[in-house]
Amino acid sequence: MTASKRANILTSTGIEIDQSADKIKQYSVPGTFIAAGIAQILPPTAFHCQRPPFGARQVCRTEASLMAPWQLSRLAIDSGDAPPAFMVRFDAGQFDPSLFSRHSVALPASIARSVQKRQAEFFFGRYCASMALAELGMPAGEIAIGASREPVWPGAVIGSITHTGTVAAAVALPRDHHAGVGIDIEHIVGVNQHAALRSVVVNADEFAYLSSIAAALPLDLSLTIAFSAKESFFKAVFGHVRRHIGFDEVIVAELSPSNGAIVLELRESLSDRLRRGQRCQCHFREMRPGLVLTSFLW
Repeated sequence: MTASKRANILTSTGIEIDQSADKIKQYSVPGTFIAAGIAQILPPTAFHCQRPPFGARQVCRTEASLMAPWQLSRLAIDSGDAPPAFMVRFDAGQFDPSLFSRHSVALPASIARSVQKRQAEFFFGRYCASMALAELGMPAGEIAIGASREPVWPGAVIGSITHTGTVAAAVALPRDHHAGVGIDIEHIVGVNQHAALRSVVVNADEFAYLSSIAAALPLDLSLTIAFSAKESFFKAVFGHVRRHIGFDEVIVAELSPSNGAIVLELRESLSDRLRRGQRCQCHFREMRPGLVLTSFLW
């Protein structure tokens, strides 16, 4: 299915498409925010804080004219030995574009021409990415936009960026022992989005399977996890396969609420390292009511 046809199906049911990343996005969950587009972090229970060089919860203050203290927080990634991600919550409606220059985040021309929400998502995603690079002892240089709209990380690094319209996060780690990493954060879909996800993200067998475990995991949540896990998988393998992957090329084989694991099975061979029938385990957890994190490291 083409991206444009997918967009038509999904937007007709109230799900918004981020065309730049070929992703479904839902922007309907309100929050309590503060000025300048930078808001308080999510509840502490959502995070696994360690002691980074600059302190576990450093408070970064903008200049006085922005009137908003803000905090970076650590978000635990459950896949393998992935380090915690950096995360910030924000209000796109109050975003100040001067944050790009104030925090030395490059502003591509395509983003400068975009709407305020897209600018906010891009800034906070790249800012979190720069913090992840700094944690590795690397300069927080520009993370460019690739030919397929993917973030271009330094050659010795693998990384992933995610944003939902209210939350942005990024993770980075050395390329020494892994081929790729993907993280994705999504707001849990409502009943009115089920039809869209059924037509694009999961097939009839996948939907039947998710429905069969609804007593253990509500369908709203399992559908969101299925979508988000596929997104994390796509991000993690993109640098290897160098093409966009259809949702029908990867199916949900198992989903275990007890250990936060979802197993995806390849329906097509993507490369010599990713063969048809191969199973890949992603991880998921509900960060707080209404918000899901998935991750995949390989």
